[in-house]
Formats: sequence, C-alpha cells, structure tokens
Amino acid sequence: MSGRPHITITESVEVLIEIRQQQKRILTYNKVQMLYLFQSKQVQTVREAASVLGKGEATIHRWLSQYKEGGIENLLKNRQLFGRPKKFSVEVAALLQQELRDPDGFNSYKEVHFWLCFIKEIPSSYQAVYSLVRGELKSKLKIPRPRSSEQKSTAISDFKNNLHKQIKSLLDKASDQVKRYKRFGFWCSDETRMGLHTIQKRKLTLRGVKQGKRI
Repeated sequence: MSGRPHITITESVEVLIEIRQQQKRILTYNKVQMLYLFQSKQVQTVREAASVLGKGEATIHRWLSQYKEGGIENLLKNRQLFGRPKKFSVEVAALLQQELRDPDGFNSYKEVHFWLCFIKEIPSSYQAVYSLVRGELKSKLKIPRPRSSEQKSTAISDFKNNLHKQIKSLLDKASDQVKRYKRFGFWCSDETRMGLHTIQKRKLTLRGVKQGKRI
C-alpha cells in the first residue's frame, strides 16, 4: 500500500505548476500537488505523499488510480457524492425557512416537529427536524433583549445620530483638560431598567431575525 506507484505522469513539472495555479478548490489543488510531488521527485512513495499532503494512503492510491484510468482530466473532474439521501426535500426546507423568518417563530423544536407532521402532513422524526433546523438552517432558541414599554420608537436612532454632538459638547466644556492629551476615550453605561422588563419567552427563528417585544 505504501510503496512506489507504478504509473507514468505525462505532464511536466512546469505544466503541473500552471495547472495547480488554476485550481480554485482545495481538493483539486491537492490532487495536482500530488502529481507535482511525484514528478519533481520530492516524494518517492505513497506513504511520503500522504504525509506531505496530510491525507490517508488509501486516498493517494485512489487519486493515482483515477489518473491512471483517464489522465489529469479524469482526476480533476467533479465526482458524484454518495451517502444517505436527505430526509427533507429542498421545498420542505425552504417552506420551514420561510416560517422561521417570522419574528414570532416557534416555541420549541417540538413545535416545529408538530407543525411539519400535523399541519403540513410531512412525516419526520424529532431528531431529523432538529438536525434540519439547528444544523442546516442555523436556527436556535433565543430570548429577545428586554425593552421598556415606555421607550420611544425613535430613541435608539436619535441616540446614535446625536452621539457625536453630545461628545463634542462634553469636550468643549472640558477643553482645558482635553488639550493636555493627544487621545481620549469615553465609556457608556446603560440604565438598569429594573421594573420595566416585559414578559420574555424563548422563540425559535432564523439567525439574524430579531424578535419583537412580547407582553
């Protein structure tokens, strides 16, 4: 398994370098790099090539067999991926993704499972639903940041837009002290908002979807 490969590489070192530079995928780059290592005599055995590339010896043998069967074109062509088929179709995943865009979201993964099985009549296991939602759609249960019911809708944008004016005003008031320094820093602290918290509930939504205030 780890001996010298009995194949003849027809491409020269210069040609392999040029082909290697054209590769945009790390997999095809490593395949060309393997040929380059053998052709440039930097490695002599499969074990040495596997060590340099960080691959298993069986992988190097498979790549060499592909090259031997059809040359570098056969080595670099896209292979069909095998494995267990997905339990949910693209249409089902898109449908669930659309529901998860709603800020109200779902209360739990069990609710998503119930929604798929009984509302949409799509049979599935809880584990399959969890893998789809958490693994593929990157969604998770989250709690919205507490917000006062008395806060004005424009308070946050007003604060951001007027912050530089407030800082400039403070600097002008302390101009004598500020002139002594080349740089200065400032710290901001938020109010505690004790007694103004609304009722918070966990919701399941897509990553980046902000939940609204829940009362």
